[in-house]
Amino acid sequence: MQEMRSHFGDAADNWTAAIGDIYPEFVKVNVELPFAELYRRDIVDDKTRELCTVAALTVKGFALPELKVHVKGALNTGSSREEIL
Repeated sequence: MQEMRSHFGDAADNWTAAIGDIYPEFVKVNVELPFAELYRRDIVDDKTRELCTVAALTVKGFALPELKVHVKGALNTGSSREEIL
């Protein structure tokens, strides 16, 4: 959760609380794999990782809730508004 909070701030806790009421195991899978495993790898920095995620979600065309969270994550990890646009 600490890694997730460093990207998304309070949105991380809000998301896990909302989803946890419906399906607690889904929260565990969505926190542990990406944030305990993938996001902690030193392949790219967090800013680049979030910008790549924003780009991928943008071209998907149907992931607006996730895109909003990752735009916030990009801002929280040092991206400028211009870089995100």
